[in-house]
Amino acid sequence: MAEALLAYGDYNVVRVDWGGGSLPMYCTATANTRVVGLEIAHFVNFLIDEYQLNPSSVHLIGHSLGAHTSGYAGEKIQGLGRITGMDPAGPYFTGTPDFIRLDPTDAVFVDAIHTDSDPIYTLGYGTDQPMGNVDFYPNAGHDQPGCDPISIGIDVIQDIGEGIRELAACSHGRSYKLFTDVLQQPCPYLAHECVDYESFELVRK
Repeated sequence: MAEALLAYGDYNVVRVDWGGGSLPMYCTATANTRVVGLEIAHFVNFLIDEYQLNPSSVHLIGHSLGAHTSGYAGEKIQGLGRITGMDPAGPYFTGTPDFIRLDPTDAVFVDAIHTDSDPIYTLGYGTDQPMGNVDFYPNAGHDQPGCDPISIGIDVIQDIGEGIRELAACSHGRSYKLFTDVLQQPCPYLAHECVDYESFELVRK
């Protein structure tokens, strides 16, 4: 994605590696999102104060827990331009108050791409709860094409470790692949604007 952004336009891209904080138990990783969010905010505010960076030109992009991490950062950056949440994590965040999760007040513009909104008890890692000014639900927001066990079965045979990871989180990871595709493809994706999912179902019928 970093390479795609650099090819798409004249940007400075900063990647945040918080693997050490995201790899413990999920409950610990969720707590660490606040710490990482504050560190990101500190870095951006340093650039604003010392190098006159315009906060409206800053775009934070985060996947899963990273979406909420970006939200925590946005709370501490006055006038942050944009946050893109790629399949924001659902467990411990769905149904919570705005200050606990990504929400539209975290930046001037917040968009979210939901690709794995099934409940956690059916191995869904995202959420169907709207969290941005605009929320996208590709393929109805869950069970992405090519993520069924039969399609992934070939990968499991070829590389057991990678195949199992793909099987468990294929739809969840599709969000950042779609975002990257948008940067690289000349033909944009088509979406229908609807006030809720029930309205979408009526349009689709």
